[in-house]
Amino acid sequence: MDIKKISNILNRMINEKSEIFAHCERTAMLCYVISKELKLSPTEIELAYFAGLLHEIGRLDIQDQIIIGKNNKLVIDGDKLYPFFTVSILRNYDEFAQLEDVIMEHQENNDGSGYPNGLKGDEIGILAKILKIADFYDVLRMKGLTHEKATKELRKNTEIMYPNKIITPFIKSVIDNKLQNEYGENKNIE
Repeated sequence: MDIKKISNILNRMINEKSEIFAHCERTAMLCYVISKELKLSPTEIELAYFAGLLHEIGRLDIQDQIIIGKNNKLVIDGDKLYPFFTVSILRNYDEFAQLEDVIMEHQENNDGSGYPNGLKGDEIGILAKILKIADFYDVLRMKGLTHEKATKELRKNTEIMYPNKIITPFIKSVIDNKLQNEYGENKNIE
């Protein structure tokens, strides 16, 4: 990946929405450690990391709600559109083409209830599943949940949103790498 191009994108994130950058930075690290725990190839580990780092750049160009029409207004949840905006930004850089499917699929659910395409199970790529779990975990932690409560929430959604074969190694990798400390927890978790 071209570091200069990534740097330009990240600088824009830092300057415009530093909280999004901080979330993406933590998500990227979580993606990295789970990919290593799953013993993915070096290329897949790098892609998982960069997918985490860049997955929300589309939020820079989108509002919380998009209203279409004057009289008969159609309100669209911007939260469901940001992956499309992210991919449209990444399409300006050839080397990010490999990240498109990962970013588009990371809002899909294991049981088919996700979006945008209602994919399920093995139709969703492993890197997208990793990104989904890392993203969700970080959002839970940003909301103030402890590591224990966040992992309990992950386990509660096992097989609906996330396959268990990824959840267990994810939790192990977070503990082994002491990444729960990134959120201000100072105790060791066994």
